Parts: sequence; C-alpha cells; structure tokens
Amino acid sequence: AGGYLDNPVPLSQINCGNICIKPNSEGQVESVRLESLAPPGKVHDNPMERLFAFGSVMYELLSSEPLDWRGSRDFSRALANLEFVGVPQSLIMLLTSLLDCSRGDFADETAYKSYLDVKMDLKLMQADPTRFLDNLMVDTSNPTFVIRDRLYGRSDDIAKIERSYQQHCTGSRTSGIVVTGSSGVGKSAMVNEVMLRLTSEANSYYFQAKFDHSNSVNPFGALGSVFNMLCEAYSRDCSPNQVHSTALELESALGSQVAILADILPSLTNIVNVQGSDGSATECVDRSATVHYSMRKMLEVISRHSKRMTLALDDLQWADPNSLRVITSLLEDVKDNGKVFFVLCYRDDESADPFSEWFSSIKGCPLEIVSLENISASGVNELLSETMHLPPRLTRTLASALTSKTQGNPPFCSPTP
Repeated sequence: AGGYLDNPVPLSQINCGNICIKPNSEGQVESVRLESLAPPGKVHDNPMERLFAFGSVMYELLSSEPLDWRGSRDFSRALANLEFVGVPQSLIMLLTSLLDCSRGDFADETAYKSYLDVKMDLKLMQADPTRFLDNLMVDTSNPTFVIRDRLYGRSDDIAKIERSYQQHCTGSRTSGIVVTGSSGVGKSAMVNEVMLRLTSEANSYYFQAKFDHSNSVNPFGALGSVFNMLCEAYSRDCSPNQVHSTALELESALGSQVAILADILPSLTNIVNVQGSDGSATECVDRSATVHYSMRKMLEVISRHSKRMTLALDDLQWADPNSLRVITSLLEDVKDNGKVFFVLCYRDDESADPFSEWFSSIKGCPLEIVSLENISASGVNELLSETMHLPPRLTRTLASALTSKTQGNPPFCSPTP
C-alpha cells in the first residue's frame, strides 16, 4: 500500500493481516492494485472483477472475516452480518454496489462502473459524515425528509451577487443588483440567504420589504417599511451625539415637511422631534413630490453618518408609480455614495408594460442583472442526494424524472416519502 505495486497481488493473498500502511499516512491507504478473480498465473484487467475484489477486501476490513465468494454470489447474508455489528447503511450500500460487480454484465445498474465513482462516494462520506455516512433517522410514525437549508444549483448566481457586493464594498461605482425570474423560482430565498450572510460579514445593515397588490391603496408601503427599519436601527445603534447631529441636518433640509415623512415612517420620531402637523405644511404642496424629495434627503443624511446598508425591495412588479419614481432617483443618488447597496427583485413573467418601461429607463444605472432559471437536473440531483442521504450516482435517475415532471421549479422538487 501507499502506492501502486509493481506486480499484481492475488486476492487470496490480501487480508487484514498483510495490508501495510506507511507510518506517516495517518491510516490512509493511497492506493492498492488488486488482482481479479482470474485462474492462477493469469491476470485479468476487467474493471468489474477488480471492483469486486476491492469490495471483498473492504468487507474483510469491516467484518474481520473473509468473504466466501467462491460459491454463490448471493452476499445478502454477509451484508446482513455487517448491519448486525453496526456498520452504517451507507457503507453497506457501497459494499453492495462493489460486490454486485461480480455479476459482470448482469450486474444491477447501481453497481459501480469505475474506481472514480467509488472514490467520489468515499470522499462524500469523509467530507459530510452526518449526511452521507451516518444512518438516516426517520420517525416511522410521521416519516418525512429534512431538506437542508441551503441553495441548490445556484453557485453561479450566488458568485455573481457576491462579486457585485464585494465590488461595492471596495469602492466600485455600483448601485446594486437586479434579480429576475419567474414566480417560485427562488429569488427571495436566495437573496435573503446570501445578503444576510454578506452584510453580517461586512457588519452592515440589511433591510428588506415586499411590494404587493395593495400598494395602490398604500403607496410608498414597501419603501416606507425599509426606511422605517433604517430609522429604528440607526436611532438604536448610534450615539446620542450622532443622532442629534443627524436630527439637525434633517430639520435643516426638510423643515416642516419632516412631519409628512413621519406619517409614513413612525420611527423617524426616534431621531427628529416631530411636531404634529396642522396641515399648513402641505397646503399647496404635492404630497407625493414632498415624500419623494424627503426620502432622498433622509437617505443622503443618514447614510453619511451610518454604517453601510443594503435595501432590498421584492416583488417590484407590483410597485406603484410614485415608488418607482423614488427608486429611480435613489439609484441615481447612490451611484457615488459607497454606503448604500440596492437589491431589486421582480417577476419577469408578471411584469406589465408600465413596469417594463420603467425598468428600461434605469438601465443606465450601474446595476448587475442576475437572471434566475429553474434548477437544473444536476441541482435537483444534489438536493435529492443530500436529502435522502444517498450518493449522487444513485439519485441521478430519480432527479432526471423529477426535473422532467417539475421543470426544476423549486417548490415542487421537495422529495416526500
């Protein structure tokens, strides 16, 4: 062991007692060349026979007993003995796939075809034993699979978001990202998971809100929500002197109009002492225009004193026209700000003409576009493999069928017993 042997070693001469491991290898055998089940004096290069020979050696290592392979090729009793002594099901399944290679061309489709497949399965067990080595524990009274809280088949999209945010943090002229995709494709889940991690690592703020169909009744609803969260967090985290300085700047910039903004942002009163409005402040003033200007000024002032922040607005296809106009101005304002990063999400299969026209109008802003598609077959296979505690080669056929049936739409790809 420890390297390829110059001469083939007959299987009959390999056992637990004569396998030598290099002293500094910490119990890891790099490679062993095994002779197939060939007549004495003759060496076969049939990979199936060699895989079976490897399985025979592994069986003896795990059971401390030689495998009786010269008679029947039914190894069910031998494998049952392994289960009895506590060998994990994953290793028993691996051995089953190796020993089934003894049937050659008649082997089951789950039998190994190459040492590379064996190596990949063993590496999975080593890298993530709770998922691929330990036995799957299922409550028989309520059998369900536990899906890991992670994003499958999204590595390229995640890398794109990470790259854009890092560019923003290092001073690049970036306003944010736009994440598009059909309903249910996983935009919100991906954005929230990735941005919560990135902003936490950067010790910055992350505020998120969704637009909905009722925004025609409640204009500025989602914008008001993220700005209100910003005011609350800023007043909580900053020193009294910082809050006082910010209040003076806001009062100077907005004057009596601050009362109008406070109607939308209740937490603004944690920063500015807002007197009740008697209506004179808005008497000949367009309220929407006032809110538009006030939000721009408020973000400018607070971001000057605050730590970096990310404002995420979801379901933008339902935003009211006034909110879209404010967002356009904010994107222009933060080009050279360096403190504010926008994340805009919308359903590209539900956007009407007015929204499409608005989206075309902001293409001059430095925004990175991330277009999400349904999960690919490889992503679905990764999900099934980790959820069912099976190596990817065993779930590939099921993943292909599931992808064909669901088109890779995430909500419909959750396996159930």
